[in-house]
Amino acid sequence: MDDNDGRRRGGLIDRADVAARLTAREAGTPVLAADPVARATDVAAGTDGDGDDVIPFNPIRRSTAEHLTRSLATAAHTLVTTEVDYAIVDAVRRRAGLTYLPFIARAVIDGLHRFPHLNASVVGDGLRLHPHVNLGIAVDLDFEGLIVPVVHEAEQLRLTALAARIADLAERARSRRLSQADIERGTFTITNPGGYGTLVTGPIINQPQVAIVSTDGVRMRPVALPDADGGWQMTVRPVGNLSMSFDHRAVDGAYASAFLAAVRDTLATRDWESDLS
Repeated sequence: MDDNDGRRRGGLIDRADVAARLTAREAGTPVLAADPVARATDVAAGTDGDGDDVIPFNPIRRSTAEHLTRSLATAAHTLVTTEVDYAIVDAVRRRAGLTYLPFIARAVIDGLHRFPHLNASVVGDGLRLHPHVNLGIAVDLDFEGLIVPVVHEAEQLRLTALAARIADLAERARSRRLSQADIERGTFTITNPGGYGTLVTGPIINQPQVAIVSTDGVRMRPVALPDADGGWQMTVRPVGNLSMSFDHRAVDGAYASAFLAAVRDTLATRDWESDLS
């Protein structure tokens, strides 16, 4: 085979080119490094032509890639972020042996009750509002991909029951014991990279939903608070960001920002101790 065959056809290669390239390599025939047939064949064989390994996508990674690429091509992604004072949450969660996640989930559920256009799906040129919050929680599978099990009708669960349901779904996801029903009918998603100390995360919407919240790392930081004399005092509080990607086709920035502010204020001011009873 002439090494320039593919280039004479405008850089296109076909099955015959690849077969000839494999025959030439087995026979020890030198091939130009810039040969597009050689590059394509090397990738298929697990190298990139320079000796680097090429790792094929596993089924979960391939499915994730297809789903998220389609989401970026479909939704008008926009990001909003807010800073949260977790001091009240932190005191309660430590006593209860909980992470921050169920508190965030409960605040998100309450926020969706007030802002129902975010618990929705785009259908044609309209918005379908869902009567229940079926809350998806993205779970990492040992860095091999993500899966999103769903807490169905999450609005009916109090804090401790919600925490238990999330933990159960996460454990069953990592042990590959989820059923098909466990991953269906989600209406809103939370993804939780905050354990790695992230600052601001821009997640991709889980279609056909219209928004997704991402937790970020919580750190002890100096905060200015009003004092009794009308001035300010410095203190140290656990503070972290919450970010939300939303589909601008469904809602505008003011609506999305008001929702995220409601979640923030709930986390910072609610009597969480009473939710444990």
